[in-house]
Amino acid sequence: MPALILREALNKRRRLAPFAIQSLRWILDGKHPNTGRNSHGNLDHVNPARAAGVNFELLKKHIPGEKATTALGLSNLLAWMLSGQGFSTQSFLKTISFFFNSAEDCIACFTEARSSNEAIVAKYRADHPNAQMSTMKSLQGYVVLDDPNVWGQAANDLCITPTIRFTNGLRVSVANKLGPYFSGLIRAGWITWLGGLYGQDPDKYTGLRHSWSDTINMIRSLNIPGIKGLGLTTLQLANNLALLNICTPPDAAEMGTWIGENPKLGAYKGLVLLGFKLRASDPLATRAAFQVFYDHCERNLTQADKELLGFGAIFVEHLLCKVQRWQDRYNTAMSTKFARLRDAQSSSSPWIPGNNQTDAMGFPFPLGVDGNRIGQIIKDIIVSLDLRAQDASDMTHRTTRIK
Repeated sequence: MPALILREALNKRRRLAPFAIQSLRWILDGKHPNTGRNSHGNLDHVNPARAAGVNFELLKKHIPGEKATTALGLSNLLAWMLSGQGFSTQSFLKTISFFFNSAEDCIACFTEARSSNEAIVAKYRADHPNAQMSTMKSLQGYVVLDDPNVWGQAANDLCITPTIRFTNGLRVSVANKLGPYFSGLIRAGWITWLGGLYGQDPDKYTGLRHSWSDTINMIRSLNIPGIKGLGLTTLQLANNLALLNICTPPDAAEMGTWIGENPKLGAYKGLVLLGFKLRASDPLATRAAFQVFYDHCERNLTQADKELLGFGAIFVEHLLCKVQRWQDRYNTAMSTKFARLRDAQSSSSPWIPGNNQTDAMGFPFPLGVDGNRIGQIIKDIIVSLDLRAQDASDMTHRTTRIK
């Protein structure tokens, strides 16, 4: 499955051909895979390249690394991420500069835009009392301020006015939502954590940086409202800090460990769909499975492909998250299942190293895994963790094949 997804994505980036498989190209373009009609607006939901998505491009524009390392850098990153800024809020972001010098400035910006939206809606409803909100979001002048589905699944904490649990629909005010992100505690914690990187351009800084795992721990230690322990927002905030070069990027072991601790999220499900026999109660096997898949990508993707995709552990985790979404969109629309399409392609289009750079039907990596590499990766994990031989045998049985 990942090979089919990446083939379409790389073909699109290279403009090699209209498509390898039209239905899959339509998924990549946010269209219905059977009819080609527009059906899904947020293209980041199906883009396998995290660093090349619209979300991160917008983040770099509004909060570049040299701004992120200032005293209010983390505050602005939190306001950005916990209001779901990205693909769906582009119309809002075009009207402002998303870096605020105080909580008051941030609150005023959102409040003013929200008031403008309410006035537009009220005027339209006067003449169209039965109009749906989804229709009114396309009215001239209306801007989408938040996106609770920014990562593909609804999250109340990413609303600009999230509902309060067990209150029959009461909502947090804009001020109470955004104000805590600019607290003295968060600013002080950020400055202390940055150390020598404080106020520096990360792309020019040559000193020590925290690891990605240290960054996860820092985020959790601040007890930020709306961020729950090891959840998805914690991951994506740490990933953004790594992509901004503020912390070191995660290696395969770090990311694999995180996936093993979060079996309810997309990357774990992606590994299962690839054929890895995993259990939520066995995070070590999940780490091993991720490292096997990471190694498969790392060894077989060309350098040119890696550069286009922003290759690394963040990319591989993000790719795995897309597997189930692509499969679901295909399976709900087509008469045949994604698995049958995959099997037919694997038998008709053998992998030739580097061929995909000029041939739109070429795969970026082979569809099968080298069994010897699986064994070597398991041995490396055993050495690093000093595991018993039985543990190694169990992990080997759970790492099977890539579909």
